[in-house]
Amino acid sequence: MRRIMLRLWQPKPSLRSLEKCWREQRNVRGISQEALALSADVDRTFVSQMERGIRQPTLTTLCKLSEALEIQPSTLVARVEKLLRLRAGPRAPSAPVPVLGLLSYERG
Repeated sequence: MRRIMLRLWQPKPSLRSLEKCWREQRNVRGISQEALALSADVDRTFVSQMERGIRQPTLTTLCKLSEALEIQPSTLVARVEKLLRLRAGPRAPSAPVPVLGLLSYERG
């Protein structure tokens, strides 16, 4: 008998970091998914799906959820960036790379 393996969609590391930050901030404040959803005027299932990486918030929803958690959206984004840097480990600064005669910097 032959087995068929399905490859499930896996979120990118940046999305996993965002999910982790949402859950972390909600848990630190002792807020349930339902209470957060009610405060932010979104559906509870959306909060659950967002924390699992199934759905991504729009900028408007990000602001509503941040307000409900009493944090600045920029604070949340900074936390995600910090988690991504920690996950990537130390790296050397990017060296300038000439592209079509212009000076640009490598993206890491």
